[in-house]
Parts: sequence; C-alpha cells; structure tokens
Amino acid sequence: MKLQSQVIGVGIAAAVMVALTGAAGVYNLERVHQSTASAILAFKAVDAARGADMMHDSIRGDAQLAALGKIGGKPELVEEARLALERHAGVLHEDLVALSAMPLPADAAQALTEVKLHAPAYIAAGKRLQVVDAADANGIERALQRVNASFVQLEDSMGRMNDRIAAWGETLVNGVSDGVRAGIWMSIAIVGVTAVLMIGLAILLGRLLAKPMAHAVNASMRLSEGDLTVEVDETGND
Repeated sequence: MKLQSQVIGVGIAAAVMVALTGAAGVYNLERVHQSTASAILAFKAVDAARGADMMHDSIRGDAQLAALGKIGGKPELVEEARLALERHAGVLHEDLVALSAMPLPADAAQALTEVKLHAPAYIAAGKRLQVVDAADANGIERALQRVNASFVQLEDSMGRMNDRIAAWGETLVNGVSDGVRAGIWMSIAIVGVTAVLMIGLAILLGRLLAKPMAHAVNASMRLSEGDLTVEVDETGND
C-alpha cells in the first residue's frame, strides 16, 4: 500500500499544480481586462475633451457668422448661426456631462469644473449677439467683443482640461502596455515552472514504480533459473 499512497500523493500534487496554474491564468486575464477597461476609459475621456474643445471653437464661429449676417443684412445667415449655436452648445453640454461622470484625477476634475463655470456665460454671450438690432453697429461690435472675451477665458480653462486629461490618458494607456507585458511574462513563467515541476513529478513517479518492478522481475528470473533461495518482500512498496 505504500506505493499506492505515493502514487496518489504524486497525483494530488500534480492536480494542485494544475489548479494553481489555472488560478494564475484567470488572475492574469483579469488584470488584462482591467487594463483594457482603463484604456477604453482614457480614450473616451480624451475624445470627449477634444469634442468639447471643438464645440468651443465652433460657437465663436457661429457668433461671427451671426454678426456678418446682421451687418450684411442677411437674416438667413443669422438664422443659420442660431441653429448651429444651439447644436454646438448641446454637444458641448453632452461632452461636459460625460466627462463629469468619469473618475478623472483631481487636477483634470478641477479644470473641468472651471470649464463648466465659464461655458454658460460664453454660450449666453453668443446668443445675445443674435438678438442685437441689425442697425446697431456699435451694439453688434460690443456683443462680439464680449463673445471674444468669454472665448479667451474659456480657452484657458479648456486648454488646461485637455492637457491634464491627455496626460492622464497617456498614463493609463502606458499602464495597459506595462500590464500586458507583465501578463505575458507571468504566463511564460507559470508555464515554465509548471513544466519543470511536472517533469520532476514524472521522474519521481517513474522511480517509485521502477524499483519494485525491477525487484519483482529479478526475483522471477532467479526463480525461473531454479534459485529457490530468492526472497520476495511481501511488505514492499507494491
């Protein structure tokens, strides 16, 4: 029964190694999954920040188009600018809401707060220009100046927000690359260690089986040759 116990022990050890290998593989996959999720979040944040910046630029273009329409006596341009401003302001709001729902780092979140503080005044300045009397050239000029002043103020906050979100996103993406590389090396190490241990167990099992079998074969050969003095250990490893 001793040999049987040893074989069972080797089998249990092999099963434990396989289980540990599987657990390590699952852990590695989970790390890659988390890293990938972080990268996706970073791309979404950078995309939303860039989109908000584009809408910020577009709104000033809408205000300038409205001013040209009023000065040139073209109400269709003023109406086109009004519709475009409503659309661009809506997209800007959506991008800022999306960014607010993301777990941004403190510096990026602070810059986002500044953008959200200045954006309503900027949009309002653009809308006020559209209701200025077309015959009031000075009023149009003053309204356009307010738009430009609000644009510059928001531009500073928007630039800080984009820079900080871009830096944060780059950090996350680099972390993904490092995580994937670490995962690959971990997998290689796990497979290598498991292979070495399995080979060692196989050699051990072979030796455990070979010794009693060799003893039995030797005893059989001596008995076949008429040697009745051979002794067989009844309490051996079989």
